[in-house]
Amino acid sequence: MSVAAMSQDPAAAPSSARGGALADAVRTGWQRVRGHRRGGLLADFGPAAVALLGILALLLTFIHVVQRAAEHGDQRRKAVALHATATWRCHALRVAAPRDDCLARLGPVP
Repeated sequence: MSVAAMSQDPAAAPSSARGGALADAVRTGWQRVRGHRRGGLLADFGPAAVALLGILALLLTFIHVVQRAAEHGDQRRKAVALHATATWRCHALRVAAPRDDCLARLGPVP
C-alpha cells in the first residue's frame, strides 16, 4: 500500500502508522461500546435522549412559570385586600381632614 493511500484511509494503515497498540486497544474498546455497528448505541438512542431531555427541560420550565404566576396572583390578591381594608378604615373616619390625609397616604390600588 502506498503512503498516499494510507493518508486517505487511516483504517487501512498498519497499527504502527496509526498510533500503535494503544490506539488499537482504544479503537477496539470503542467498537465494543458502539456495538460493532456503524452508528452504535449513541446513534440509536442519542437523538431520542436529547429530545427527551429537551422536553423535560421545557416541562420543568413550564411548571416553574406556572408556580411563579400563582404566587404572584396570591400576593396581588392579598395586597388588594389589604388596600381595600385600609380604604374602608379611612372612609370610617368622621372628620374630613384626617380622612383625606389617610386616603392620600394610601395611594392607588396596587
